[in-house]
Amino acid sequence: MALPRKNVIANAPGVEFCEGMNADTDQTLSAAAAEVAVRPAAAHDTRRVSSQQDGALGRPFRVIAFDWDGTAVDNRQIDASRVAGLITELLGLGVWVVVVTGTNFRNIEKQLGLHIPPGRRQGLIVCVNRGSEVYGYTEQGRAVRRWLRTATPDEEQALTAIADVVRNEIAVSTGLEIGIVFNRLNRRKIDLIPLPEWADPPKSSIGELQAAVEERLRSRGLDGTIRDVVALTERVAREHGLPDVRVTSDVKHVELGLTDKGDSIAWIKRELLDPLGIPWSDVLILGDEFGPIAGLPGSDDRLRSGVEDAVVVSVGAEPNGVPARVLHLDGGPATFEDVLADQIRMRKEEAGEPSGGLEDGGMARPLRANTLLATFPQPDPAWSLVASNYVPEVELDVESRFTVSNGAVGVRGSLAVPTPTSRPRTFVAGLFELATTEPRVPALIPAPDWPHLQLWIDGEPVTPGNSRPTTVTRILDMRRGILWTHLRHRTRNGKNLQLRVLRFTSLGDRRLAGQVADVEVDQPADVTLDSWIEPARSELVQERRTAELTVWRTNQTRKRLAMASTVRLQVGGRARRPVAVVSGGRRGQRWNWNAMPGQPAVFTRFTSLVRGESQGDAGSAALATLRRAHHAGLDQVAVAHSRAWDERWMASNVEIEGDEAGQRIIRFATYHLVSAANPDDERVSIGARALTGDAYLGHVFWDTEIFLLPYYTLTWPAAARALLMYRYHTLPAARAKAASKGYRGALYAWESADTGEEVTPPYAVGPDEKMVMIHNGQQEHHISADIAYAVWQYWQATGDDAFLRDAGAEIILETARFWASRAEQGPDGRYHIRGVIGPDEYHVAVDDNAFTNGMAKWNVERGVEAADVLRSRWPDRWADLQQRIELTTDELASWAPVAQNLVTGFDPESGLIEQFDGYLDLNPIYVSGYTPRTSPMDVLIGADQVQRTQVIKQADVVMLLALLPDRFSPRVREVNFRFYEARCGHGSSLSPIIHAIVAARVGDTALALRYFREAAAIDLDDTMGNVAMGIHIAGLGGIWQVMVLGFAGLTLCPDGVRFDPRIPRGWTSLRFPIQWRGRRLRVEIRAEPVTFTATLEGAEPLILYVDELTQYLSPGEAWTCQQDEREQVWRVA
Repeated sequence: MALPRKNVIANAPGVEFCEGMNADTDQTLSAAAAEVAVRPAAAHDTRRVSSQQDGALGRPFRVIAFDWDGTAVDNRQIDASRVAGLITELLGLGVWVVVVTGTNFRNIEKQLGLHIPPGRRQGLIVCVNRGSEVYGYTEQGRAVRRWLRTATPDEEQALTAIADVVRNEIAVSTGLEIGIVFNRLNRRKIDLIPLPEWADPPKSSIGELQAAVEERLRSRGLDGTIRDVVALTERVAREHGLPDVRVTSDVKHVELGLTDKGDSIAWIKRELLDPLGIPWSDVLILGDEFGPIAGLPGSDDRLRSGVEDAVVVSVGAEPNGVPARVLHLDGGPATFEDVLADQIRMRKEEAGEPSGGLEDGGMARPLRANTLLATFPQPDPAWSLVASNYVPEVELDVESRFTVSNGAVGVRGSLAVPTPTSRPRTFVAGLFELATTEPRVPALIPAPDWPHLQLWIDGEPVTPGNSRPTTVTRILDMRRGILWTHLRHRTRNGKNLQLRVLRFTSLGDRRLAGQVADVEVDQPADVTLDSWIEPARSELVQERRTAELTVWRTNQTRKRLAMASTVRLQVGGRARRPVAVVSGGRRGQRWNWNAMPGQPAVFTRFTSLVRGESQGDAGSAALATLRRAHHAGLDQVAVAHSRAWDERWMASNVEIEGDEAGQRIIRFATYHLVSAANPDDERVSIGARALTGDAYLGHVFWDTEIFLLPYYTLTWPAAARALLMYRYHTLPAARAKAASKGYRGALYAWESADTGEEVTPPYAVGPDEKMVMIHNGQQEHHISADIAYAVWQYWQATGDDAFLRDAGAEIILETARFWASRAEQGPDGRYHIRGVIGPDEYHVAVDDNAFTNGMAKWNVERGVEAADVLRSRWPDRWADLQQRIELTTDELASWAPVAQNLVTGFDPESGLIEQFDGYLDLNPIYVSGYTPRTSPMDVLIGADQVQRTQVIKQADVVMLLALLPDRFSPRVREVNFRFYEARCGHGSSLSPIIHAIVAARVGDTALALRYFREAAAIDLDDTMGNVAMGIHIAGLGGIWQVMVLGFAGLTLCPDGVRFDPRIPRGWTSLRFPIQWRGRRLRVEIRAEPVTFTATLEGAEPLILYVDELTQYLSPGEAWTCQQDEREQVWRVA
């Protein structure tokens, strides 16, 4: 549920505060927060609230938003620790808490934030400065700015001039002293009564204040009221070019600004409610001034702006009544506290918890499953994947799709109760060991499987697929990263048993997994439940075992795996003791009880899995994780997990209107992309099937850099950085591979495991049982340029100079050095790269593959540029690096001629790029003559025969067009796309998505949409017949790219971002967020006519390009342009 972190804040030394808060404040506040004890909330009498709520407040809300001064506290000097205690409890129960106030952030942090433990602050949002700023908190409790509206110099001058004119007009006509408060962000406050006795009037005195102000004005002959001053201010604002200025009054002041509380409400809707699918009906809004004052709307009235079905409550005096649909409770902050206490009570009752105050800080919280089980989902097609019944023929496919993972631990979606056809797996990222089968290369080995349950009712086993009628429904909740299973079993005697199970791998603590099961019967029955941990595979040797912890060691790689696990069963709310059972090498616990209707049994399990280099480190970490989870309790663990998922969805949710199937596809892709990455571990990367299956042995390919990094770079930079650091840590192995072949620099392994050494199997056994040689590890060299490409794109998008300086530049230089030594100068004076495999793996040992040469040329050019950047910006670092990698000035000077004279295969006359030397002389077979087909082209016509044809396995030249579009004219892109698209057999899951991206960019959105759906069908419909071995994570990364790089036409520029939007016919709109150098840009493309809108969030401006338009976008600004369909040009709307 946490808000996404902005890089501009995360990379800065501290939070940028306004109005007197300095850069040292963050450190000071953090230190102070550690010393603040959380006080239990005082007992509250909520009967008065309940008696007046008329049903509107008789339920818990997911979001509670409120004004601060006069609503939550009487004034800013009061001790707010009591209300902070209530808010802390709400945050712990998973409620979003939003403060909307006109004051600055420092005041709220001092009065509220410091009294909330850092670990609980993540669900707190603070909207300050009357709609101009929004702050949130990181997982560690550090304040970060989420949004800022910055006035231009002209706007600042206009605000001051308007306030001066209004003050002067009143002063001239009355002779009264009228004050102006200048030091407010984006606003000015005209003080109508700057007298000591009215310096800080309490909200409860609003009536007396109004009388005093209007009497003061009338006594000096001003024939008007506060409302007239407001009207004067609005008129002067129009005269000064600010017709949309927001003019409000709290009676003491007339305030004019660029924003108001309605902007805060709009931000909440845009950044919180919409991404998380929270309706307004789940929002409670509280204030104290909704009703009219002096004939003007109350200062909190803008909190109602567009809130539709939200429940709105006033706790203020409201002397002139409240607007329709506002519930008036009166009572001020005391009533506010009662409302919060009532919300806590209802939340706890829903969870089955006692409704007292906070638990003793030293006591472990009980494992509570009621809240989670009570939310068993009704499938939302846009957010859920549903598998009804157990079908043995497709069970393995379902298990792959329904995997729950967090990038560190992945658990396939197998049923908890065993089935004959299941392939349960728990994978721990980086746990590699030499395979026990030939060829013996490192493979990602499964950990012992831990979620197994076995049930008997009256001695009859409950197992899908047996002779008794058992129905199963699985629901993958993609919004929250939870797998739900609902099993119903009817015995031969007509008794019904219901089993509901949820499973998750925590995104809040990646070493932790959880399982909850609920067992109910409709008639008295004897029920037995076994909980098992499966035996370890032969590759794991047990080193240590206690009641809670087991540590294993791999035979060859000497890695450690620690698993710590605890289980508990409650029947009718009372804990039951198990007996230990051992069977067939398995160990577990067994419970037996007389089950009664209405007395559910609830089973809970925490499991911690840690990969380590030593027994002590791994074991200690696993136990610490388990104890941390027990102390927090299951509900708190689930809240942290849910908040982390909320954060990821808010940073990357793509929304499609007009295509429900397309919406489901992109959600499925994004779910698995979030599940695959771990920003906390830069020693692992993402394998071809992520942590969902055995295929490709967990090996890392070019897939990560080309198909996955764009998503992470533009939505989750921390994850992108960790993945690229894996390549930096494996750079020594890449250097060694290059040296072994007689080259300089770094040649990365085609398939990599933990060390970066080449682990591509030298052969495989084909469907005909014949041995097939695999040449990729020896010949597919373009991966070095692919990695350099990802490094450069990451730096361009994030501005992460530390990464470039300390790691990225070295990768680019060493890969450029490889290509400079790999290229050979021929008799024609040109440079050639011979004997390679390009992305089209049907053709091996070819010369001058266009993709390889094109990327090598780009890589060498970036190597020269990276050297220039280091030399000019960090000369000491450059001198050190030059010496360490022994890169002389003469060697560096030799690179540019290689890039300039490298063969590209381009024919200027035809515009065609020959895929490799001699390709155009091959047999020109068109794949359309072999449709429909169920086998790849190399199987249909034979591997030897396909090499003599122009049939290609996947995008090759088209891949070059996708990665380097600016290097080719529109004509060249069109000519080559049409030529090679007709010859592509799409024998790889990576091919349709690249064709979709390029088809969109050349304007063929119908074809792009077709390829988009074909790419999705590979995993959702198993059109390639191998989903049983894991989902194709690169293909899912490509699906996101189709949206953002294809239909939106995004490309990165050195100084900003460029878009070339075009969306498929039938789509109403496409919306998505991206990050660029610490800013968040929200993009919306609408159809008929095509309209592009970008809204910038962050503290810095951004340059935006759309076609020939250039816009300098300011923070908080929304900019719209529209395409003239007749002239095919874009104009500012």
